[in-house]
Amino acid sequence: MTRITPTQDGFDIDAALVAESFKLPVGEVQLLMREGEITSRLDQGEGEDAGTFRLVFFHRGTRLTLIVDERGQVLRRSSIVFAREELPAALHRLAP
Repeated sequence: MTRITPTQDGFDIDAALVAESFKLPVGEVQLLMREGEITSRLDQGEGEDAGTFRLVFFHRGTRLTLIVDERGQVLRRSSIVFAREELPAALHRLAP
């Protein structure tokens, strides 16, 4: 079972959830994150989205987005393959 657990600094995400989306062995996720091959960001919902969080992970040409509530319950999940090649780091930013 994959889990997302709220912490004081954000969320702890089960590596299996990220690995599955990027079609990677679970054991490689932490190493790839340390090496900057998988990047992530956390956005807090405002206004009508208050109480939700957007967790976004990038690896090569793929973006995984998880919308979760404050308990870590996944409300929505999407994965988009933009390209077969890695996206430039500047494209890892989401429009406001």
